[in-house]
Amino acid sequence: MRIVQAEDEMPDRIDCRLNRDSFVPLYQQIKNWLLYKIEAGDLCEGDGVPSEVDFSRCLDVSRAVVRQAFYELRLEGYVTRDKGRGTFVSLRKQA
Repeated sequence: MRIVQAEDEMPDRIDCRLNRDSFVPLYQQIKNWLLYKIEAGDLCEGDGVPSEVDFSRCLDVSRAVVRQAFYELRLEGYVTRDKGRGTFVSLRKQA
């Protein structure tokens, strides 16, 4: 399991580029980026996802925006949250 915690490593890990002029909401852009990383194999089952705080600082968005992206990913089964430990990529059930 890989968990990135050092602040100096975050910019490399969060290479998401948001288009603030797009009609696609910012939370959806973050969600789409994380889905891409998961499906491309850059984030594997058990890998830690950077925290809401790290995302919000790095992308200059509110935590509520990041929280919404994480919430939707959790509902769809892509990530799990472990209180006090963080957010992790989960094994997605095949339909």
